[in-house]
Amino acid sequence: MKKYLLATTILAIILSISSQLSAQVAINSDNSLPDNSAMLDVKSNTKGMLVPRMTISDRNAITNPATGLLVFCTDNNQYYTNKGTPTTPNWIMASTQWLQVGNDIGYTTGKVGIGTSTPAASAVLDVASTTKGFLPPRMISTYRDAIASPSAGLIIWCNNCGTTGELQVYNGTAWTNMTGGTATAGLVIGSSYKGGKIAYILQPSDPGYVDGEFHGLIAATSDQSTGIAWAVPAYQSSFVSGTLTAIGSGPANTDKIISQNGAGTAYAAGLARSYTGGGYSDWFLPSKDELSQLYINRVAIGGFSTYTYWSSSEYDAEMGSIYDFNVPLPITNNKNYSFYFRPVRIF
Repeated sequence: MKKYLLATTILAIILSISSQLSAQVAINSDNSLPDNSAMLDVKSNTKGMLVPRMTISDRNAITNPATGLLVFCTDNNQYYTNKGTPTTPNWIMASTQWLQVGNDIGYTTGKVGIGTSTPAASAVLDVASTTKGFLPPRMISTYRDAIASPSAGLIIWCNNCGTTGELQVYNGTAWTNMTGGTATAGLVIGSSYKGGKIAYILQPSDPGYVDGEFHGLIAATSDQSTGIAWAVPAYQSSFVSGTLTAIGSGPANTDKIISQNGAGTAYAAGLARSYTGGGYSDWFLPSKDELSQLYINRVAIGGFSTYTYWSSSEYDAEMGSIYDFNVPLPITNNKNYSFYFRPVRIF
């Protein structure tokens, strides 16, 4: 009889333990029941819970790790969880430094490396790759201008800016391109812009393109004279010396001619500098190559005649370089001759 009672008691204990293990488990010192939402409820105000500790190599060697499996890696003292599947694990660092507020996520301390586990000491974000680049937000200028209170240093790619799109940064007061000039939206030859018409947009081979001194030429909307000499009579047989022909040399050429001929509007360079179209006072007589671009783009710019135009490039003591818009042909002629001219400015 006693043996029967003992067996019955042991069976009852086993069944009781089995029932508890298949339901919920509470580990505590106050005999409280586990929370209804928890299979395992561990409670303590003096001790913590340790998950398995291992190296990253050990973690990677786990066979078919369950989705959600949690381990602590001793190589870098970080928790990792498998967000992939048992057959295709994707171990993600469960860092408490990433904070999510609504739809935003932020990193509170340290550095971030993408494509590298050792970001540079001087970088808060280090993106490393030899096969891919970095893509900033891409948008047209309308959406760029709709950005509310852009921070200084904000970077975007403007799809319809420049000639084929350009990288732009907000400098605190205006959007600028990466060479430092004011960002332009959708400008093409013939566009009305800053006192005139876009006459030429700089190419990578042009002087000034790399150092950001200017980004193109703006021509006045009409000729400012139909007959004016290159120099005043006193200097029509004298070298100015040092004028150049290249795109970008027009402003310096004009300064040199004015320095020799003095203030006044009785000669082409002086009259060009006195022009204030659009409220701007930096107009000049174009160099030979700049004048050539005016001819090439004359239809889009508009208002040109089929006569001869002065450039600011000197040929010799008695002659200046001109461009015949009828032939067309860059030639030279005496400085005392009266020809057309069209002032330009840079942007």
